[in-house]
This record gives sequence, structure tokens and C-alpha cells, in this order.
Amino acid sequence: FDSEDALKYFPSLNVRKRYIGDYDHAVLASRASGTGNSARSLVYADGILLSNLLGNGATYTPRWGLVTPEEIERVDVLYGPFSAAYPGNSVGAVVDYVTRMPKQFEGHAKVSGFSQGYKQYGTDATYTGKQASASLGNKSGDWSWWLAVNRLGSNGQPIAFVNKLVSAGAVGNAGTPVTGAIADKNPQNKDWVILGSTNQVHTVQDHAKVKLAYDFSPTVRASYTLGWWSNDATRTSETYLRDALGNPIYSGNVNINGRQYALAASDFAPSRGTLEHVMHGLSVKSNTKGIWDWEIAASLYDYAKDLVRSPTVALPPAN
Repeated sequence: FDSEDALKYFPSLNVRKRYIGDYDHAVLASRASGTGNSARSLVYADGILLSNLLGNGATYTPRWGLVTPEEIERVDVLYGPFSAAYPGNSVGAVVDYVTRMPKQFEGHAKVSGFSQGYKQYGTDATYTGKQASASLGNKSGDWSWWLAVNRLGSNGQPIAFVNKLVSAGAVGNAGTPVTGAIADKNPQNKDWVILGSTNQVHTVQDHAKVKLAYDFSPTVRASYTLGWWSNDATRTSETYLRDALGNPIYSGNVNINGRQYALAASDFAPSRGTLEHVMHGLSVKSNTKGIWDWEIAASLYDYAKDLVRSPTVALPPAN
């Protein structure tokens, strides 16, 4: 469904992809560097850097959306530690998507869908998504071109759950009595209560790309790439808590089994994001397959828009 899937069966590589369309946590890990060190691996497309080196960690995801499955010819992987041909961030691995250009007129159209059943704690739902893509390309003499559009709409499962340690609750009758909390033990084997699910992501991603190439000779080609990607993402939360009248409870002081807990507005906070990225790439390379080849590449990556809104008040007014 996306370019991350092309790496699924490479040895010693792992993409931390939590759901189809995961755009902000699907970092690359290798045998030399884990998911907490995203800046220690590099991802390219035709020599254009897709890695997000603004930081180092699980949230600095490569811009996978700038490569579509239809255009991938192959994926070259150079395993670390380090490579003299790339910057020092290549300590983990270097992944380079090699995209193809048409050799004759071709057109493609694809519509696909997916669905998953999910049941955990108080969440029991079916999450679905769909994808549609179309592309055209042709080669005439020394010139070739490729035009592609893609839309992905995906509903991922909840990523996290609101919880409170039982020991954090004050014994007494204070607070609004609620039902629906689920008793469990945390990874340290301490008693806690699960109050609801969070980070259920609905993402709609649009992609468009134009590629032009000119063959100076059978072994030397110049290429230009213009890529555009946008994303509208909504993260929602669900509370399991209900008061005596059956109303959902998202904040305030609640009483669960004789203990009072304080629910902050941020415990169930949703968010909405709007992103728009533009990529330019220009390269001239030789491909003699002899003992010596060369390449010159320049790229410009623009975060045209990167806006996330998170409320400071509790649900439902937060919407």
C-alpha cells in the first residue's frame, strides 16, 4: 500500500509502521541502530534525501509519502556501520528507492481497500481504509516523462490507552462515581485502571509527482522530479467512563471503586493536523556498469505547511 512495504522482507531492517499511512512514527531501524535513533539511518529516492534530520527519535519519520509503489523499480540497501559515499548519518543503513521511467507509453489505475477487526479493553471496532492511484508515462526519443497521483484514506486502530495507577487514587467517596474502568496490570506488574483509548488516527494523504528525464547518451541521463504531498489527519479519543445517567466522562474528579482520580483535559485530548510538503530534485548520472560511474544531485525539500491543533479544554467542547 505504501513505499514502506517494499522494505518488509529485507533482512536486518525494520520500519516501525503502526498502521497503513503512519506518517509520524514509521521510523527505520537496522541491526546497527534502533527506532530511537532515526537520524542514524538514511532514506533516499533517486538520490533525494527523504529522511527527516530535524531531530532524532520515533517522531522524525522519513517522508515515505513522496514515493509511490507503482514507480519503484528496486530498492538498494547499504548496511552500516557507515559508508564513505554518504554522510555520517549512515551509521545504521542507507536505503535508496530507485524509481523507474517508462520505455514506452503506459498507463496504470488502481483502487484498493483494507479492513481490520480490532478488540482491546473496551474498544471493539472495525477500521477500514482505501487507496486510489493513477499514473501515465511515455518515452519519445531521448525524452521520457512520468505523471502520477495517489490518494490514501486510512483509519488506524487506537495507539494508546488512558490509564491511572490504582495507588494514585485517593481513598474516599469524593468525585463523580463512574463505571466502565477496566482493571489491569502495567508492564511493571502494578495495578492500574484503563479509562479509554486515544490516538485513533484518520489520515487522508494526497500525492502528486512529475518526473522528466533526458538521455544525453545511452549511459548518461539528466532527471528532474517535482513531488507534492499533503495530509489531513485527525486523532480522536474514546472514554470508557460513564456517569449514573450514562453520559461519557472525559475530565474532572471521578470516583472508581472507592478511589478518587483527577482527569486532566489532556488525558483524552484529540488533535488535528494539516501538512503540505513540496520536493524538487535534479540529477545527472552515468550508468556504464563499469568500474567507474558518477552522479551529481541537488534537491530542495520545503515544509510548505505543518500545522497541528491540540485543545486546552476537555472533550466534548474540545471538538
